[in-house]
Amino acid sequence: MQEETSALTLRFLIMTAARSGEVRRAEWSEIDFDQSVWTVPAVRMKAKRQHRVPLSTAALQMLQEARRHRLPWSSATTRAAFYRI
Repeated sequence: MQEETSALTLRFLIMTAARSGEVRRAEWSEIDFDQSVWTVPAVRMKAKRQHRVPLSTAALQMLQEARRHRLPWSSATTRAAFYRI
C-alpha cells in the first residue's frame, strides 16, 4: 500500500505543479471534487494566503481511484515517498 500511496503522491505533484510540502500535507478534506479544485489553507502557505489549485480531469480521476481503494494520504507516508527518490 505504501508504494501505491507513493505513486499517488508523485503523480499528484506532477499534475498540479505544487510544492512538495503542500502535497505532503494535503488532506482529503481540501479536495473539492465538484468544483475540481484543491484548496490549500493559508496557514500552510508561505505567503499566508489561501491557494486554490485547479484540478484536471486526469488528476480528479486519479484521486477518485485512490479514495475508492482507500489509500491513505498521510504526511508520514508521502514524506517517505519523497525521501526514497
